[in-house]
Amino acid sequence: MNKKLTIYSDTFIWIKKPKGLIYNSQNGHYLLFQPTSEIESICKYLNNFDNLYSIIFDDETLNSETQKFMQNIEERHLGILTNVEANIVSLPPLLNILNAVEKLKADKSRSESENILKYFSALTVYTGGKCANTNYYKQTFYPCNSNEVLTSETIINFLDNIQSQYLNSINIVFSDILNYSDAQVLIDYLESLQIPTTIYVHYTEIMINNRFLDKLRNNNLTVKIICEIDKDLQNILLFCKNESYHYNFLIKNEEEYNILEEMIENLQIKKYTVIPVFDNNLQFFEEHVFVNESDILATKLSKREIFAHQALNTNFWGALTVLPDGKVYSNLHNESVGTINDSIYDLILNEFHNNYSWRLIRNQKPCCDCIYQWLCPSPSNYEFVIGRMNLCNYYNMQK
Repeated sequence: MNKKLTIYSDTFIWIKKPKGLIYNSQNGHYLLFQPTSEIESICKYLNNFDNLYSIIFDDETLNSETQKFMQNIEERHLGILTNVEANIVSLPPLLNILNAVEKLKADKSRSESENILKYFSALTVYTGGKCANTNYYKQTFYPCNSNEVLTSETIINFLDNIQSQYLNSINIVFSDILNYSDAQVLIDYLESLQIPTTIYVHYTEIMINNRFLDKLRNNNLTVKIICEIDKDLQNILLFCKNESYHYNFLIKNEEEYNILEEMIENLQIKKYTVIPVFDNNLQFFEEHVFVNESDILATKLSKREIFAHQALNTNFWGALTVLPDGKVYSNLHNESVGTINDSIYDLILNEFHNNYSWRLIRNQKPCCDCIYQWLCPSPSNYEFVIGRMNLCNYYNMQK
């Protein structure tokens, strides 16, 4: 008896032997299966755009495993089985985007270049100065130890030259706010821009001189205090406890997390983020940061989010970072895209041409061979500091 199977348009079919996965991005339902030759042929047929995500088959000619496969698709709300005459139209979810990079290479006109400003949305500036010498700033917002300092005048001039309506986030990370001249001038200027701006300071700055907090209380900018777990932290939190502040707590092991958890409860801290930092603590990351197969499948991703993972890096896209020496990066682990003396157009074009990070996706090994390639988060800074391009325990179990 002939039947018709139609896959829902929000559903993806992926095969990476020895596994196959059908994933409905609308409801999060999925089917893991073994791609036998018969099942693989059916999936290839369905993924052919010309077939409108449907296949007509004779149920009696299919083996029992394939019949069960067809039934599972309907039972898990990934598609529907109907009679042949049913007028159901569906299209496979195929990424169809204009290749903006090739267009920019071909069109050298200023007007076309100006269109790329819409891709630039976030700017982070590390002011520089002397502070703790760690590489944490390459993982998260953390002071950058440097003999060089970006003056408030230099930062203001750079921002004045950008003049982009698409810039919707500014981060300023101070290394040594107490010795930074004209800090208030910079803060007042940032407030005048009316662009959401976050000021980051290390909690040791508050330990040395708490008058800085009084300055920030009078501004409407977001203030985030970077905290590490040590014997002085609780006293600092008691002193600067204020609902207007947000705390970034950096942890390196489970013991620090337990100390922090108790501290947060005792002090009733409401606004905070817990951020793991890599410091030769791979076992901690494998146990508490790396994702497992169940984590991946429990995360319901929309079609739009899956398409984003296929085309761009959702962690780095649209962001530029300025270091104290004036060099500008799209990712601090790769080469510079220029300096603050370059135009913003040239900086963005450099990133597009070289693809340092904005379009860094999971198309390299081992991720390109994994069935969960497009369900996993985009590559992050952790991959670079750890020295491996996947942060999952699933792959390790398959080896």
